[in-house]
Amino acid sequence: MGRTTRTVAATLTVLLLASPRTPAAAEPQPDALRVYKKTGDKPLRLHLFFPPTHEATDARPAIVFFFGGGWTGGGPTQFYHQAERLASRGMVAACAEYRTAKSHGTDPRACVRDGKSA
Repeated sequence: MGRTTRTVAATLTVLLLASPRTPAAAEPQPDALRVYKKTGDKPLRLHLFFPPTHEATDARPAIVFFFGGGWTGGGPTQFYHQAERLASRGMVAACAEYRTAKSHGTDPRACVRDGKSA
């Protein structure tokens, strides 16, 4: 390896080591949590994402996300990124909690009832 090659390699190594790391994107957080149903000791909530200029009196398109998990597990954070993106585009987005076999020991019928309630 010639002197120029070693100098270039050393310079690249220093630049790579000195470069600041790009921080990981923060997990989106809902703007509000609203209880939509009470079941036993644990209320079920909608995790709501609003557009930046949202007013309570606005009439806007909305979407409700139900997490996947085959009625056995999962959680509303699964769709936080999509909800945040749609809210930034003017929609109200909700990520629904519902009972699952893992969280409440329920069967699929209870999950569907919760989805209808949401």
